[in-house]
This record gives sequence, structure tokens and C-alpha cells, in this order.
Amino acid sequence: MPSKTNRFYQRFPILHRAYERFVKIRGNPRQIGLGFALGLFFGMSPFLGLHSIVAVVLAALFGWNKIAALTGVWISNPLTFPFIYSFTWWVGAGVTRTSATTELPPPLDPNYLAMLIKNSPQMLYNLVVGGVVVGLPLAVAGYFAAFWLVEKYRRKVNGRLHLPKIRQRQRATPSELDPDQSDS
Repeated sequence: MPSKTNRFYQRFPILHRAYERFVKIRGNPRQIGLGFALGLFFGMSPFLGLHSIVAVVLAALFGWNKIAALTGVWISNPLTFPFIYSFTWWVGAGVTRTSATTELPPPLDPNYLAMLIKNSPQMLYNLVVGGVVVGLPLAVAGYFAAFWLVEKYRRKVNGRLHLPKIRQRQRATPSELDPDQSDS
């Protein structure tokens, strides 16, 4: 019977490929985790188009993994933008104690467009505050998850690489292991 993990990856092979590619990123697991955390943090920011640039530049300055930073930034993509920005705006509005209206405007209402332009600095402020509040714990959790996944994968691979040598040593006689030992 296949394990739960194998059944999950059979249903979602794209996630399995993403996992395999992520854990095979070259570099120190700590630097990979830090790069990933940085990317997750900037993925929560409202500055579309600057996520990747800022994350890669900062990862390079700090000596963290740039590919992992890009991977973390991709949490914000066209499929997740509406959910991330709605949530970060809602959190930011709660932290800054500004009113959060949930009404949808009538289509092409010029009064609503004027209100959006007038309130855009406060809306941007709410998005930034919400992005920081949501991004910090997400980045911390992302660091530990990435570090753990990369370490676990590398231990598994290292164990497989050294297993033939260990088996060979177990089968060897004591005289084969220590050439200085002579039978008298």
C-alpha cells in the first residue's frame, strides 16, 4: 500500500516536482532557508514588479541563496494576488484601525474611482503594514520549513551514498579493515 505522501504526490505531481527542485538547490541549508524566508516576506509586500528584484538584490547583499529567494517570492502570483492582498489589507486596516469597507462598487461608478484615488495613500499604508504583520511570521515559519526540508533531504541522500561503504565494512573481516594487524 503506498504511503500517504506518495498518494499525495500522485494526485499533485507538480508539487512533487517543485519539492524535488527546491531541496536540490545548491548551497548551505541555512542560506537557502534565509533566502526563502526573505522571498516570502517580500512576497507579502504590495509592490508588484519589485518583489523579485528587491529579494534577489538583498539576498545577494546578505549572501543568502538568490534562487530560494525567488522561489519564496513566487508565493505571490496572479492566482494568489487577490487573496494575499485582500488579507494583508484587512490585517493592515485592523492594525491601523482604519475602516474596512466590504461593499463592492457599482460598475464604472465615477464617485467610487474618485474615492479610491483620494484614499490610495491610506490603502497603500494598510497594505504595507498588513504585509509586514503577515510576512514576518510567514518568513520565520518558511525559514524553519525550508531548512528542515533541505537538511532532511540531504541526510537521506547522504545515507544512500554511504550505505554501500557501510555494508562493505560490515562484510569485511577484521584483517581487511586494519592492514597493520598481522596474524602471527
